[in-house]
Amino acid sequence: MSDTRTRWLAVGVVGALLLLALVLSQMGYLQPVRDVTRTLLGPFQQGLTRLGADVSDLLRSARDLRDLRERNAQLQAEANRVSVENARLTEVERENERLRQLLNFTRSNPWYDYRRRPSSAKKSGAIRAICSSPSSSTSARGMAWP
Repeated sequence: MSDTRTRWLAVGVVGALLLLALVLSQMGYLQPVRDVTRTLLGPFQQGLTRLGADVSDLLRSARDLRDLRERNAQLQAEANRVSVENARLTEVERENERLRQLLNFTRSNPWYDYRRRPSSAKKSGAIRAICSSPSSSTSARGMAWP
């Protein structure tokens, strides 16, 4: 029982002292105490403030590093995708150029029948005679014969 009574007494004394300090502070009697306290504790406060800012910067840097690693992985995947696409487009471009060259060859050599194989030259002539109309040099399919 006496422990409980002692605790309540201590809480009451601390409460009364805080109330007295509040009243004295409002009346301006504690201003010199505040000034001395600021002077003594100011450097510690500034040091703790800097330490807190440094810890905050460190945590922010760790978070930024994680975000940068994620972004780097995304960009690497994108670079790989673009590289594959570039290789595919390069191949398509080569094929396109080859087809253009073939088209230019057939335009510059209209007499060359690229559909006829050397072994079937006689057969190809017969088919041409059957498929072409007597009044024009156009086949049944609309292709011009040389």
